[in-house]
This record gives sequence, structure tokens and C-alpha cells, in this order.
Amino acid sequence: MTENKTVTVPLFIREYRALQEVLRLKNPVISYPACGTDISLAKVFPESETYYIDTDANCIELLRQAHLPAKSYLIRQSAYEYAPPDPVDLVVLRAASTDAADVVGLVRGLKQGGYVIESHWGSSSGARKLLADPQFKLIGRMEYDDIKDTCVFDTQNVAAITQQLIGDTDVISKYAGKGYVFQKIT
Repeated sequence: MTENKTVTVPLFIREYRALQEVLRLKNPVISYPACGTDISLAKVFPESETYYIDTDANCIELLRQAHLPAKSYLIRQSAYEYAPPDPVDLVVLRAASTDAADVVGLVRGLKQGGYVIESHWGSSSGARKLLADPQFKLIGRMEYDDIKDTCVFDTQNVAAITQQLIGDTDVISKYAGKGYVFQKIT
């Protein structure tokens, strides 16, 4: 269901800031397949070249009306058919990866050494698919403290996080909704 307005998600903003701090991302080229009406990236990366990709004409129109930063490109097309013209440093997968038979197809254009943040509220299946692909290495997961209203990018417990994902077969997972961060290694 399409929102009738653009949205900014505070949790996503905390994730992007944590990524920016740990990975030292400065004005990365970003691809956001199945972006919907989310404009959270623009709040953290206003100088970045960002490709908002969605098949929904209403979403694209709402994004157009949001007056996003100058280097924001609105693409009404399937993310499986479109790859940004420039190599991408960061791919953001939210709802896009859940039903995707080919998650790797959503990260076309990601350069070697680039990053993917995969997070969906209902499932960790997209993260498990990236984990199984030899092109990608899990480098951490976002951990949230709702009481302190903080987000920390945990890069210290990758082995434990990997084991949790491998053992996670639940349709509705307790590990879903966390931002899993992968790096493209080949």
C-alpha cells in the first residue's frame, strides 16, 4: 500500500548515522530499490548521489514533490531492470528483499568494496540470501536500545550474528528488522 505522503523514519536515520560514522561514508553513491515514500537517506546524506527506485508512480510523484536534494534521482522502474549509471557505494534494501527470489539482482551496480544494508521487519530471508552468496561478507548488524533511543553498528560479534542468521528459519523472525550490513568482496 502506497503512503499518501513522504515519510522520514527516525530508526533509519539512526542506522544511517551509525553506518556513516563506522564506515566513514562521505557522500556515497546510493541505490534505494523499492524505496516507497521514504526520504530518510536525504536527511543523513544530503550531498550524495541517491537513486530512489520504485515501480509505483504515486511514490515517485510524492518523492518529486518532496524537493529532495539536487543529486536525488527518481527512477520509476523495476530495480531488477535498472542499475544506476555510476558505481554504487551503498545499496539500501528494506521491503525490496523480502519477496525477492534473487536478492543479489537488487544490488546491481554495487562496486567491489561497497556495502548493502538489508533490513525488513517481517523476515531475515534477504540477509540469509546475501550471507549464502560468496560475493558478500557480513560485516555487522545494527543493534538498538529503545530505552536510550540509540543505534550501534555492531562489528565485533559477526561470528555470533552469522550463526543466528544461519539458524533462523522462522517466517516471522526475532532477528528480522535489524539492519544487517554486508560488503561486496568480489
